[in-house]
Amino acid sequence: MIKTIIFFLVIPILAFSHPHVFADVALKIEVKNDQLNTIQISWHYDDMTSQILLMDYDKNRDGKFDKKESQFFKEQVFDTLKQYEYYTHINIDKKKIPIDTHIENFFLSFEKNKFVVNYVVSLQNIPQINTIDIAFWDAEFYSSFDISSEFVTFNKKLKFDIEEVEDDIYMGVVLKLQL
Repeated sequence: MIKTIIFFLVIPILAFSHPHVFADVALKIEVKNDQLNTIQISWHYDDMTSQILLMDYDKNRDGKFDKKESQFFKEQVFDTLKQYEYYTHINIDKKKIPIDTHIENFFLSFEKNKFVVNYVVSLQNIPQINTIDIAFWDAEFYSSFDISSEFVTFNKKLKFDIEEVEDDIYMGVVLKLQL
């Protein structure tokens, strides 16, 4: 009986769960020979998360991240996100592309009081025809991602739309590109 009462008390709390971390996503998209070549991705965290991460990972307290500090964060935090596909979901012509073997140039920065995670996804060896969806979401509902068109840049003019992920409980976004 006690377990049943606890269960019904906990369910409403879980139903009103919400993200604890908010990140604005910036994308620099490089097209080469009419193919998507690389995507530089930057997650700019909210103020509170930024301050906590700065305190935890800026070991020498200089307000910057050297290679050693970036590598430590990558190993301790970012690499553990592999099980969640790094919250980065790429579909090319509706075919899912696992990105774990395509991540390059990981580093941290601290810009305008924001903790920023930077990485590049290299897609140069993946055949592409028409559409590319680049989406960000956390299925566990702890992180919320947002993309604004002002933070999307290209080296070539492309058509794109930004939409919410279909199952918007994840508070995720998708950038839909047409080559």
